[in-house]
Amino acid sequence: MARKTRTAPGTIEPLDPWSHASGSNPSNVVAVLVYDGVSTTDVVMAADGLAKPLGAEVRLVSPKPGEVVGVEPARLVRATGFADGNNPTALVIPGGLAWKREAENPEVLEWLTATVASARGVLAVSTGSLILAATGALDGCSATGHWLAADIMADLGGVPSVARVVNNDKIVTASGAHAAADVAKALADEIMYGK
Repeated sequence: MARKTRTAPGTIEPLDPWSHASGSNPSNVVAVLVYDGVSTTDVVMAADGLAKPLGAEVRLVSPKPGEVVGVEPARLVRATGFADGNNPTALVIPGGLAWKREAENPEVLEWLTATVASARGVLAVSTGSLILAATGALDGCSATGHWLAADIMADLGGVPSVARVVNNDKIVTASGAHAAADVAKALADEIMYGK
């Protein structure tokens, strides 16, 4: 991660893309969907857990480049457009307060569908699993996510699970940020070395 600097009292600390890659042209990229209301804890714990073992660059992507407001804790997240996150090695779909808006956004669903197909690993966290389910990628598959959203997961085609982590080949769903961090290294190993 980039070196941390102190922010002035009363300001919101920004969250910028970061890298664990050596050299200027990383071979591995972790793309992270970000949006207003995204859980910054989900973003950091899941993305960093994948990026470290992969030696990857983390790209924070959104339909429109610029800043989005993250929560838990509140941070301004500096995002690039979807084109910067095309064909990543791994994809992270964090949860957040505005998951439903993203799950109903055709531009988000189209990008996610293509990115899930091309990525070697996908990690959806908390309500991010619901955004992923809205693409159809979890149809008929066991999946976990936020503990209050089992009915919504079923409505979106997934088979709700109360497990902390559910692994469906290259797609992994996690109940929250800590579960995502716990499984990230194993997913990174699968990406690098296969099963």
